[in-house]
This record gives sequence, C-alpha cells and structure tokens, in this order.
Amino acid sequence: MTLAYGKVILFGEHAVVYGRPALAGGIDAGVRLEDLRPRPAGARLRVPDWGLEADADSPGALGAALARLAELLPGPGFDVSLRASLPLGAGLGGSAALSVALVRAAAVARGADWPAARVRELAHELERVFHGTPSGLDDMVATHGGLCLFRRDGLATGTPAGAEPLSPQAARLPWALPALVVGQTGVPRATRDMVASVRRRWEAGRAATERQFERIEGCLRRGLEALRVRDLAALGAAMLENQACLGELGVSIPEIERMVSLALEAGALGAKLTGAGGGGGVIALAPGREAEVAAAWRAAGFAAFVTAVGGGAAAPGPPGCRLRGLHALAPAARREGVMPGAGASSSTFWKRRCTEQSRSLRCSTVPCASANTCTSTWRGRSTNFSTSTRSSPKAAAASRRQESSAAANSSARSTRRMPLPPPPALALISTG
Repeated sequence: MTLAYGKVILFGEHAVVYGRPALAGGIDAGVRLEDLRPRPAGARLRVPDWGLEADADSPGALGAALARLAELLPGPGFDVSLRASLPLGAGLGGSAALSVALVRAAAVARGADWPAARVRELAHELERVFHGTPSGLDDMVATHGGLCLFRRDGLATGTPAGAEPLSPQAARLPWALPALVVGQTGVPRATRDMVASVRRRWEAGRAATERQFERIEGCLRRGLEALRVRDLAALGAAMLENQACLGELGVSIPEIERMVSLALEAGALGAKLTGAGGGGGVIALAPGREAEVAAAWRAAGFAAFVTAVGGGAAAPGPPGCRLRGLHALAPAARREGVMPGAGASSSTFWKRRCTEQSRSLRCSTVPCASANTCTSTWRGRSTNFSTSTRSSPKAAAASRRQESSAAANSSARSTRRMPLPPPPALALISTG
C-alpha cells in the first residue's frame, strides 16, 4: 500500500520559504505500508530500511513527532512497519513522506477515508516537528504526487491552463516531464541547518538575498514556459541558472558542483541540487542520456538512479499490504476490492522493483540477485507482483493485456521469468 511519494524540487528551493513559488514533482520512490496492528494508544513505528524504531517516548525528533501525532489523533493507537524506497537526508522529501505515511496509516487503522487535504494538514504538523518552519511544499507533494506548483502564501491568479487546484497554495500541472537522473553526494546534511543558514544570510543582507530569490523565481517562470512548449533545452538552461543562484546563496558544495559538471559532460541538458543543499541529492535532465549520466556519477563514486517524475496523478492506491489484527482496509481500498496479501520481507526489499519499460513489464533488481533473470509471482487481476512497490496506470493496462492473452493457456496465478533491463535503474544506497 503506497502511502506517500518522495519528491524532487525542480525550481525554488529556499526561495519558497520567503513567499516565492516552487515547482516540484513526485517520484516513484516513496513510503509504503508493510504491516499494521492495533494497540491501545499511541503509535509505534518501524522503518527497517532506514534503521528506525521509535514510539512517543523515544528521544529525538522522531519520538517528538509520534507524540505530536498522538496529540492530534487521540484514541486507539497502532503498531506500524513501513518500507522506504528513498534515502533520508538526501533532498528527496524523506521526512515528509514519513509524515504523510504515518497519517495515512492512522487512517487505515481507524477504517477512515480522510481527504487528501486533511492528510496533508496533519502531516504538515509533523513536518513542523522535524524542520521548525517548513514551507509545506514537501508534504504537499508527498500527499498528492504529480507535478506541483506551490506558493506558501497562495498561488496568484494566472496559473497555467489546465492546472488542477489542490489547495489555495498548490496546483497540479498537466505537463509531462522526462525521467530524471537522481544522484547522491554521500554528504549528510540537515534541512533545518541549511534553512537557518539562508535565514542568517537574509537577515544580514535582505536586499541582496531577495534579488537572488527574484532570480530563482525567474528561473521557475522560464521553466514553466519550457515545459508548456516542450523545450527541454530551455528547461535545462533554467535548471542550471537556478543552481548558480543556489551556489550564491551558499547552499551548494564542491561535491554538488562536481556532479553537475559530470552530468553536463555526459550529455545532460541541465542539473542542479534538489532540496536544501549542503549535501544530499542532485538531479539531472538528460533525455536519451540518462544511463550515461548515471554511469558517470557511479564511476565517480556517487550513487545514482533514474526515476519517473510527476507520478501519482491520483492519491496513492492500496495494493497488498499485510494487516494483522485489523479486519478492514480504508473504505477506498474496500471500494477497489483490494484484499490484503503477503508482503515481502525487509531482507528482499532492495531486491526487486517492478517497472514498465518499452511497454512491457520487467523486473529490475538492485543489487541484482541474478545477472539475467528473476522470478516474480503473477497475481491475476490485482496486477501486483509479490514485491512490487507501485503499479502505474500504464503498467496496470499492460498487465491486463498480458493477463487476457495468457488466460486461455494458464491459470489466474502463474510464475513467470522475466529478463532484467541492463543496467539496473535504481541504486539507492548512499555513499555516505
């Protein structure tokens, strides 16, 4: 059950905190529900992939966030195990995805079907525990996915034609975006520290800092126009200028600058840091050259993966999670007729990720358990594989076509062997 999306910021980091717009996209990697059990009160959390285990009495920000959740949602508690396919502290919205996932887990535990606005409102309160004064962009994208235009104080009139309002602060844009390459510097950083650093700069020289924010907003406007007319070269140029502005704000570091240079040398049209900077992640726009950019980063010692951006045109759907001691999914899940299924163990979590490539379903394994093939279990009409993280609408359609053609010769459940796409598209293990 996918609960929340990770994100990349295309334009507007830091400036968004000061009332400027930002553009971000949900990515395939995110947080999903593995196991949920009732408990008398409070929440107990486990995220094996992040090495996290805590409850409201635990020290630190995570314990404080769980305590805040209990204040916001008094009543029956839950014991939840989550699976994460994105790293923490990497500029990919890990804490926001965790916050949204916790709220949605609480809804499932109560048999509730909360609207996305309610989920995001509660998740933002948890983000305040983690980051102090978050803009709200991360939890907005973690909740809704899609390609999201956001302004903290409300979007002005004149949002792009075809945009879907999500709230007074945000709208989901209708445009497609090519896959991006995401790399990891391996340098850990804290969002709160980087936000505080920009705040000190702003207080010491407001006029100069506001000029940088104005330049960043200009990059965003040019990026929106480039997306509208599908001018990827102009989009890449706007990303590079945004990166230059972030460098002048003092949030870039040598590792980020090196990754940007490597990406351009490998054929990228643009590249920039994503998130708060000071380390974390870098994104590159390299249509048709994604593999070359990822290979260049890996050869230099940086982890890299390729991801679709702008996924989640609808709220996360609920394929098979394991529910113990609970007898009902949220109403949305019941309406879709989804039944709980066996979840994969955490030891196999990094082993398999089902994706749609070249209009066919393939299984990509990272690290690869076998050089050429792996085995996945076809689940009939559910279109889920045993360790699938999420099925896109195109993947679901492809799976239905394959199921229809196979129905005459096989039972509803069969085992298929599928080739792995070389090279692996995902490598989320941080070098730091």
